[in-house]
Amino acid sequence: MDAVQAKLRDAGPTVWLAVGAVVVAILLHLVGSKDSREPPYLDSRIPLVGHVRHLIGLYRYGARYFTTLDQEHHLGLYTLPVFTNRLYVAGSAEWSTAVNKHSSTIDLYTLSSRALSQLMGLNKESMEIVNHNLHGDRKQTAGNIIFTLKDVMLKSLAPGRDLDELNDKLLDGLSPLISNLARGTKSEKMMFWAWARQQISEVSMAAAYGEDNPVSRQPSLVEDFWQFDASAAALMAPWPAVFARKGHLARWRFINGFVDYAVRGGYKQASNLIQVRAREALATGMAVDQYGQLESNFAPGLLSNTVPATFWLISRVFEDPELLAKCRAEIDQCLEKGEDNKHVLNITRLQTQCPLFASAFLETLRTTAPLNTYRFIREDTVVTNNSTQESFLLRKGNLVQHASTVLHSRASVWGENPDSFNAGRFLPPMDPAAPFRDANGKMYSGSFRPFGGGVHLCPGRYFAQTSILAGAALFIAAYDMESEPGTGRYVPPPFKNAKGVMFLSIIKPDRDVEVSLKRRAGFENAELEFSKSR
Repeated sequence: MDAVQAKLRDAGPTVWLAVGAVVVAILLHLVGSKDSREPPYLDSRIPLVGHVRHLIGLYRYGARYFTTLDQEHHLGLYTLPVFTNRLYVAGSAEWSTAVNKHSSTIDLYTLSSRALSQLMGLNKESMEIVNHNLHGDRKQTAGNIIFTLKDVMLKSLAPGRDLDELNDKLLDGLSPLISNLARGTKSEKMMFWAWARQQISEVSMAAAYGEDNPVSRQPSLVEDFWQFDASAAALMAPWPAVFARKGHLARWRFINGFVDYAVRGGYKQASNLIQVRAREALATGMAVDQYGQLESNFAPGLLSNTVPATFWLISRVFEDPELLAKCRAEIDQCLEKGEDNKHVLNITRLQTQCPLFASAFLETLRTTAPLNTYRFIREDTVVTNNSTQESFLLRKGNLVQHASTVLHSRASVWGENPDSFNAGRFLPPMDPAAPFRDANGKMYSGSFRPFGGGVHLCPGRYFAQTSILAGAALFIAAYDMESEPGTGRYVPPPFKNAKGVMFLSIIKPDRDVEVSLKRRAGFENAELEFSKSR
């Protein structure tokens, strides 16, 4: 070894330059060559520097980094090189729509399969069931379980009897939760985000999974879920047990809670949605404990967005005294006073006769739910922008991102101050041809993606809307809330910066906020309820 080192030392800089050239050549080979048919590259003239810059930007600024790139380059579709792979970023409604048209070759299901393996830990036998006919003919009798469960959700969560049942169970849980706060004339203090995170999560779980659900037996699983949710990106990376240990342990406690639920047959007393999901999953031959692990994957759709959205909608309304007064005036018209001091909130009126409150809800989603959703490119695919007739090649084996962080913050779409909360932004404008509306004045869905888009539009959006609007409206109607004692003012906490390329759920608060609650005049001893869907 000493002799080799001496020879290298004596060889001088020539050898080291040669070694360096070989290393650079290997790295450039791994990075891969550019294809002029692909979307423009956001790279550096110096090899690999651009890759490192983007990784640092994503780590430091999270999802906001895509907004920075958009402001720098003004490209609706571009290529972000990340070492041996490419991330194609669709940051305009036109390009996002163009990508959506190729669901046969650019799909979500490959990523769903990987998540069930890497995040939920399904075993080899269960993954064979998951991957059976994943990209085959859906008309075959033995269909794929992912498609089957999606069809179940599309049917059960569409307007109809099953959705009414689910909504009523949720509202039955929300009414005592809200009604039991700060009764009489006394004030009550609580940590607002902790209350929403724990209590609304428990109510939502009970509505879907029945009274004997995983968190009813172990309330600590709610906190495990939120730790799991915060660690999702890290858990998809190598060695999560080492580098994301807290999230890793929380994930398995949460998953095991669902395994116990499945093994004891808790799903048999759940909502019709869950009963049918269980029946279809078990009919494939999947073991009951594996069904429990699979079912735990549905909880993020139930909790990750509705709970923080409710928190932020209440926060935005209370933050602005003028908006609070106007929203209360609308909500009050939906309250019916009955016997025994009951105040019943009519859900149908709430959803149809409160234009400012509805606009505030949509603006809350625009500013807090710019979800960056991903699709896997299974085959080389050419996408075309119908507005400009430009076409680009998206190469197989890579990811394409719908950058809603960019779509939701474009001044050209949303008008002045897109980074600010404007409760009236979604009210019908004087000009029906506003940038985010079509020729008939309807909102252009390509610019607004809190529930995704295309064939993968979230099937649970109707349930989520009822949950968020109903819970927030009853809270706003019945309570006064302040975060600064003696001032009557509420100041919401700042947003938490979501670091990394993954940005899959609504923004969480950076910290909790202690609030003082007191019943609003006229509601001191009111029993708060909701009207039934049926």
